[in-house]
Amino acid sequence: MLASRAHRLLCSPRWIAGPVRQLKDDAPSRIRRSLGRNLSERYKRLEKSLRQKQGLRRDIDDLASSSSPLATPAVANAVTTAPERRPETFHGLVIPKEPEPPRDDECCMSNCAVCVYDLYEESLEAYRKAVADLRTKLVALGIPEVEWPKNIRSSTVKKAENRRDVVQNAFEEMERALKRKREMQQKQEAAADAKAASPPDPVVTLPSSAVRRSRREARPASWLETSARLYEGLQWMLFSKR
Repeated sequence: MLASRAHRLLCSPRWIAGPVRQLKDDAPSRIRRSLGRNLSERYKRLEKSLRQKQGLRRDIDDLASSSSPLATPAVANAVTTAPERRPETFHGLVIPKEPEPPRDDECCMSNCAVCVYDLYEESLEAYRKAVADLRTKLVALGIPEVEWPKNIRSSTVKKAENRRDVVQNAFEEMERALKRKREMQQKQEAAADAKAASPPDPVVTLPSSAVRRSRREARPASWLETSARLYEGLQWMLFSKR
């Protein structure tokens, strides 16, 4: 009986209406609390976390650099300095390297006391002497020439032409061509100046009678004039009173 009364009390509309009304009143406040966040506070939390991460990263880097103090210079030297190129050898003998000729922009063509081509010739002579000594040593060792490197074989090594003379000859030829062109231009300008300074040719005027006579003489004779002259000649020969 007591249980039935409690059941009726709990299921009565008056008992249920109170909690339902409270839930309805609290619903907008819960929605506002879930949606309306404070963005400034959230930004501060994010900024703080980022600063902490950056600080940890700096601590890790400092710890790594302090734990191996000799590692950083070694890496720097490995990056900045390139490995030296070892000289080429053949049977334990160093093969001399042929010097590179100077570039065209390295010589000023002013007959300097110490020219780059003079230095190149000296280094080239030293290279030829070193190659000759190397050949002598290889022959003494009994190594056939077919096994030698191609750049020191006597059949492939040719006498290098004097590049300095070639460049100077081309430069001198260009200077001669420019000189001929300037002389021709000067002659043409002098001829034009002389022609402009000379007086004009006099104009000769002939009288009208002379002009008519010259025109008549220049004009070819017609057949009537020729016949009349022929008739006069025959008449003079036949009927002349001698």
